[in-house]
Amino acid sequence: MDGEAEGPRGRRVVVTGASGAFGKPMSELLEARGALVTRLAYGRDWDYDDYARCDDALAEADILVLTHGKKMDNAMEANCDAFVAFIE
Repeated sequence: MDGEAEGPRGRRVVVTGASGAFGKPMSELLEARGALVTRLAYGRDWDYDDYARCDDALAEADILVLTHGKKMDNAMEANCDAFVAFIE
């Protein structure tokens, strides 16, 4: 590949916060480079009491991109606890 790093083409990428200021362009960039992006949305696919709805998507993922977050209410749950839960 002439020194180029292997890209995301054909890889299954799960993105949280994919409608946000960072997650949306990140998802679009990954798709433009050939990644198969699954967007997980808070309230639809997961919440702080139930991550199990994401199990199938996470089991199939090659890459996990965590771009969700909060600034005020539930900031610890969103920015720390949820990240740990997804990774585990």
